[in-house]
Amino acid sequence: MGYLIDTHCHLDVKHTPEQLAGVISRAKEAGVGKMIWVGIDGKGTERALDAASRSDALYVSAGVHPHDSVKYTSNAGERFRELACSPKVVAIGETGLDFYRDYSPRDTQLSAFVAQCEIACETGLPIVIHSRDAAQETWEVVDGFLSRGLRGVFHCFAYDIEYARRATTAGFYIALNGMVTYPKSIELREMAAKLPLERIVIETDAPFLLPQKYRHRDNEPAFLVETFEKLTEIFKADPLELKEQLRINSEGCFPKLAAGI
Repeated sequence: MGYLIDTHCHLDVKHTPEQLAGVISRAKEAGVGKMIWVGIDGKGTERALDAASRSDALYVSAGVHPHDSVKYTSNAGERFRELACSPKVVAIGETGLDFYRDYSPRDTQLSAFVAQCEIACETGLPIVIHSRDAAQETWEVVDGFLSRGLRGVFHCFAYDIEYARRATTAGFYIALNGMVTYPKSIELREMAAKLPLERIVIETDAPFLLPQKYRHRDNEPAFLVETFEKLTEIFKADPLELKEQLRINSEGCFPKLAAGI
């Protein structure tokens, strides 16, 4: 029957280490066979790697979130370069620019983003990009690294179809999540329907962005199924064929997932 891959979750924000086994078990029971635990800072990345070392379902993206970019240091960068050698570390990030919240100064966000793009190019790992209210500024950074092979995913994508086409043409993937299930997300669903199916991955962003069915709870990878079912409606796709295509896409975006270590 195949399985789904949650390409972006944060399992230490709401869930304690004692709860983690249950989260993973529920995900597997729901048909989510692999999950990428995305680091938001150095300590979070280390926690993710420790958990992934003890689970065949967990993988890690090593990075510093734009909200926490004041925590980015050269030492953190060197550690991420070291971690890139681990078979469990499949990407660099979550990094990027968030000019909506501005929890970190914009120049600090920019320098941390550029530094992590540099690491992604050096290590050959894909980059996980967070971009909110910073479309042009984000692309200016990305464009500067394309000739060096920068590739990856635009996490929690919420820009227009023209931006999406620019990204996919450059070799990036577009990540969709529980937002496509919201009744008011009409424009997002219309945009998603125009995307090339071979360039889409799905994610929960757990514990955030709950699908409509589970609003007022903490999100977790098991709930990825609701987003998947909405996508079968959007693309008018056979569920088994769509599931297989999404697996192929996820492993294309994050090649280390295919190794299954």
